[in-house]
Amino acid sequence: MPTVRPGFGRLLVLVLALLPASVHPSGFSVFSQNAKALAQANAVIAHNDGPSTLFYNPALAAELRGTQVEAGTTMVYDDRRFKSDQTGATTGNESGAKFPSTFYLTHALDDGVTLGLAGFNPFGLGTRWADTWEGRYIATRSELTTYVVNPVLSWRVFPGISVAAGVDYMMLDSSLEKKLNFQPLGLGDGSQEFTANGDAWGYNLAVALKPTRELQVGLAYRSGFDARMNGHLRTELPPGTPGALASQFPDTKAGTVLHLPDQVQLGVSYQLSERLTVEGAFRWENWSTYSQLTVNLKDPVRGQTSQTIVKDWHDSHAFLFGAQYRLDERWTVMAGYLYETSPVPDRTFEPSSPDSDSQVFSAGLSFRWQNFETALGYGFQWKMDRDKHNAVGAAAGGTANGRYESYIHLLGVSLTYRF
Repeated sequence: MPTVRPGFGRLLVLVLALLPASVHPSGFSVFSQNAKALAQANAVIAHNDGPSTLFYNPALAAELRGTQVEAGTTMVYDDRRFKSDQTGATTGNESGAKFPSTFYLTHALDDGVTLGLAGFNPFGLGTRWADTWEGRYIATRSELTTYVVNPVLSWRVFPGISVAAGVDYMMLDSSLEKKLNFQPLGLGDGSQEFTANGDAWGYNLAVALKPTRELQVGLAYRSGFDARMNGHLRTELPPGTPGALASQFPDTKAGTVLHLPDQVQLGVSYQLSERLTVEGAFRWENWSTYSQLTVNLKDPVRGQTSQTIVKDWHDSHAFLFGAQYRLDERWTVMAGYLYETSPVPDRTFEPSSPDSDSQVFSAGLSFRWQNFETALGYGFQWKMDRDKHNAVGAAAGGTANGRYESYIHLLGVSLTYRF
């Protein structure tokens, strides 16, 4: 029969109590959930020797021994620029560092069974533009914070075959801001802000196969989320707004349902030597579920009880390659490369989420000493230049058509302790 160490329950309660309430990652999908994984461009679906495998492929946790705890964070710094077709001027976004953080805990029972608890943020958005920029009537600030608590059970069914299943509980917090165009009336700009929070449930499944000593295959699935979010729509009108017009912009309760995608990851790793392991992986995200964002209003604003933003996103795909080389019993070096397609079509591309096809170049190292392991990983993400030539924003007062550039620096650090 499986046995649980007496101190494990107290440790589990402590970790749950210390989970941070929110983080502010950059980008809609967040896969930088561990420094070693970041250093290998997240190509760790078929091989992983630490608790962070609970995020990437929890079936591999069945091979972990004892009790292991890991904590980490990634500094994400984005540099976005916009060159206007209308004026030729270049505008930068209001950059700032974000620190998505993670906690993982695994405990091996008897009979090849491992319990796990993970805390991470799988989705996030953090885009800020100046209040006076050309596209201010489309967006000035767009933020989404998510945090998932994910208990997992991993089981080695047979030698070389492991499976896992878990439950995901997600908490969300969002904020969308833009300016309102009152200049045709001889007034200044107004502003509008939608804030909301909510939660959602999901699940994840995984399998790991090891047909030979050198070869491993991993497959992981994480379900999508239909998150119901409730909050408020607030409007600030410019000085001098006539009372009859001001009455059309009441502050009101508002809500929406945010559809977040299913994710599938498949990886194949091969141990070329006692020191060198390489992996190639593939990732699919079901972004076609994100067809529109509709905000329902309790009180009508300008005679409307809802506001809808058309998205019509399509599925995205990523190809990942990573390698790790063990220099000795303590030091390991890693490197990786990733290419990912954007889910945003040309017709709905806009500055609140100026996404594009991207490449990531990464490297890092880890160091083990007694029961401790620390890792440092760096990734440079180049989101390829993309031109906006559509009508998004025209009805509001400005399309902000032009070229969008984006570069993201990711610096991850993690610390693992093995009891």
